[in-house]
Amino acid sequence: MNNVKEFFQNSLKQYKDEAKAVGWGSKESQEVRFDVLIDIGTINKETILDVGCGLGDFYGYLEDNTVKYTGYDILEEMISAAKKKYPKVEFTTEFPDKKFDYVFASGVFNIDTPKLEKIRRKMIYKMWEHCNVGMAVNFLSVYAKNKNNISYYTDPIEIIKYISLLTNKWVVRHDYKENDFTIYAYR
Repeated sequence: MNNVKEFFQNSLKQYKDEAKAVGWGSKESQEVRFDVLIDIGTINKETILDVGCGLGDFYGYLEDNTVKYTGYDILEEMISAAKKKYPKVEFTTEFPDKKFDYVFASGVFNIDTPKLEKIRRKMIYKMWEHCNVGMAVNFLSVYAKNKNNISYYTDPIEIIKYISLLTNKWVVRHDYKENDFTIYAYR
């Protein structure tokens, strides 16, 4: 987990409040992922938890919607930067102890780290326990043609197997970027 923190601390120092600070190639690629995340359902007047919120850019993307947003991240530096960017929004380094209509995670499982699969299962379960309607999570896919040695590439089949233990209502999207997939899980 330390190399994940170190990666994002270094990225934040280097890229400040750009999408690259949270590991995305560009703001446009980040927004393509956001477009897919919100396809989970009607995101209007809903409570939202953004796990691994980074700089709070998902809130900025959703700003036109009337959502009640909470951003959670393990890095205090990210939370501080997000609060500066969106001062009226709730951001926290403590996982909230309440339920939300939707729980989202974008890119939080993409940096290779020891025991990532165990950490990922635990976090997905925690996200599931905190959603009332559904959750959407994106990953880098093992089917990506161009890979690097920092990123972790996930097999969609493994995620489907795990999500199927939680619910039989899920959808996988592997059609929007060659190296990504998103899973929606519903209550």
